[in-house]
This record gives sequence, structure tokens and C-alpha cells, in this order.
Amino acid sequence: MFIDVLFSHKETRKECYSLGIVVDILRATSSITVMFSRGANEVIPFRSIQSAKRFYESLVDQENYYLCGEKGGLKPPFFHFGNSPSEFVKAEFSGKTILFATTNGTKAIYKASKLCDDVITGSFLNLTSSVGYIISKKIERILIVCAGNNGQPSVEDTLFAGAIVEKLINYNTTLSDSGIISYSLWKEHGTKFIGSHAKKLEKLGFNQDIELCAQIDRFQNIVFYDKKHNIIYSLEGGKSGVFTRSDKDIR
Repeated sequence: MFIDVLFSHKETRKECYSLGIVVDILRATSSITVMFSRGANEVIPFRSIQSAKRFYESLVDQENYYLCGEKGGLKPPFFHFGNSPSEFVKAEFSGKTILFATTNGTKAIYKASKLCDDVITGSFLNLTSSVGYIISKKIERILIVCAGNNGQPSVEDTLFAGAIVEKLINYNTTLSDSGIISYSLWKEHGTKFIGSHAKKLEKLGFNQDIELCAQIDRFQNIVFYDKKHNIIYSLEGGKSGVFTRSDKDIR
């Protein structure tokens, strides 16, 4: 198994990978994990706030959709929700489709889709389930795509990449240099969120989000991105194995 890491969605690779793991710990992929725990049917990612809003305005059945996302860390005007997992954990999303746009996280999903055959999203909240899926599928080439922070590395995303490496290190694993750096950072800091984005969220009053995003294995779902249909969906998982989803289940 070979594990490589992109520190930002603005980085790229010439190689192709079997699986991409998209991570935006603060906060997009953590938020997505929570959305499904609250009953969301599916999540549709958008590259921009404007494109998500235009799509919503074109819908006839708007009551079945929620606009969620952030700009500069805050909820955009006319959106139903921002990008706060501590808010989502109290929300009711049963049967809803989430239209989701964030500064870095949703862009990282599209980057992974260009470089990888298959894509999942990960967070500390569903760490073990995500790793269990990787082990069960015996995946050979993995690219962890960190959303980063406006083109720069994010400490928290890199910590998660290191946590993934730690759980897979004994499976005949080879690491890229960025994988080694991620692993070293994780071994030194664990879930201590000390990066600039964490500090920004603290100033904006999102302390509860930071605490929630650092929780490990609160949920047991595995979150997949379907490139063909541009939807994110979730299946319940565990330490090994997953259920598969048939074409008839995908809109």
C-alpha cells in the first residue's frame, strides 16, 4: 500500500490513485459526517456559494433541499445553515438533500475526483470506519487530499492524514515524503488543533465546532463521493467491511 498526501487542494500530482480521501477537518468533511448522522439523504458539493444558490433557485421542490456552506467562515446570506457541525448535530435533516459550498473543502472533493478512481471523505468523527473500508478493499494507492487553508497547508488536515497513516502503517505501507511529514506531526501533536484556521474559528466564536471536530469515532458511517452523479452519500460501516450501494439507490 502506498500513501501520498496533498497538503492543499491547490496542489496536484501527475500520477493516478486508486482511492482519494478528502479531508477538511475544520470543517467541511466533519460537517458532512454529521449531516448524515442527522438523516440527510445526500449532499451535493458546489465549487462556489453562487453556483449552489443558483441551483437552489432553479428547483421546483425547494422544500426538499437545504443550502449549507460558508464564506470567510460565516453563513452566507439566504443560506439555511452555515458550516457548523455543532449546529448540524442539533438539526433535523431527514430526507433532505444538502447543497453544500465551502471555501476549501468542496474544492478538495473535485480535486480528488480528477486524480483518483474512487473518493471518500474523512474526519476524526468517522476515522475507524474510513480506515476499515480501506483495509477491507485492499487498496494499493491512496491519496489523502487535504483541503488546506486558502492554498496553504492546514495543521488539522495534516494531523488527520497522519492519523490515517498510523492506522495503516502495519499493512505493508510505503509513504511519500508528505505522508512521513503528516505521520510525524500526528505523533507529536495528536488532536491538538493549533493551526491558524483553528485560531480564526475561535475568534469567530466556533469553539464548540473545534471541540466536536477533534472527537474520534463518534460516528460509524463511511462517506462516499459519486463522481458520475456528483453526489455524496453515506453508508453505515465499522472496523471492517461495508454495504455496497446499487445504481438504483443513486439519484
